[in-house]
Amino acid sequence: METVLVASEVAALVPAKDLDYLRDAAITSYTCAACGEAGRVPEQPAAVVLLREGSFSMATLTHRACAPSAVFDIPGLQARIIAEEETTTSRVFSAWLPYPALLLEPVSRVSVGEGDQVHGDRVDGLASWLLGHGLHLVATPAVEPPAAPGWAAELDGLDGLRVLSPTAELIYDGTLGPDESWRAAVTDQGACVLLAGAGLDLHRAPATAEELYARLVAVAAAGRLVGGTVTVRPAGQG
Repeated sequence: METVLVASEVAALVPAKDLDYLRDAAITSYTCAACGEAGRVPEQPAAVVLLREGSFSMATLTHRACAPSAVFDIPGLQARIIAEEETTTSRVFSAWLPYPALLLEPVSRVSVGEGDQVHGDRVDGLASWLLGHGLHLVATPAVEPPAAPGWAAELDGLDGLRVLSPTAELIYDGTLGPDESWRAAVTDQGACVLLAGAGLDLHRAPATAEELYARLVAVAAAGRLVGGTVTVRPAGQG
């Protein structure tokens, strides 16, 4: 049985490269757009759905048990996506690889069906957007990526964090778990490695360093891990 179902009406509207991207995402990790729960094939077979409002559309994944592969017309979809792009929920995690790294998994949410209780991951060209803004494709986390001029991580107090793009777009504004040794190291260096990609599954804290590394390797193998060495500075000094 096919583990990622794509209906003919969806295949006719979604570019082949985007379908391949979604199939790769399903293998690593995905969030069902119908129930909000995590999934991974083959354990949880997936379906590709296309959400649209007029000419505006977005392809994403659901558990096959929750919703079939189909085209869903969603009133107000475009306004919701635009509004949520301004407050994208991002997951962050500090790590030693062994170099100090800041992991970031941007996630935007959109509802399918009725009500506001269902969600879905943004998997529509995240890596391409980040590459277009100066980050680099990362083939393996074993090698530190090159510098990404203009990117910055601003530290505020014990756990505050802001991540900004070269065009001053706020990619993340929230907290990062207080790891004093990590903060001290990146503050002294004035830099850290930023690694970003959909499918890092950062909503689940890795049990071991090996598990975290395996996630990075899987996302890199899928061509969805991007990164760069970015400036670290105290908040307010940009």
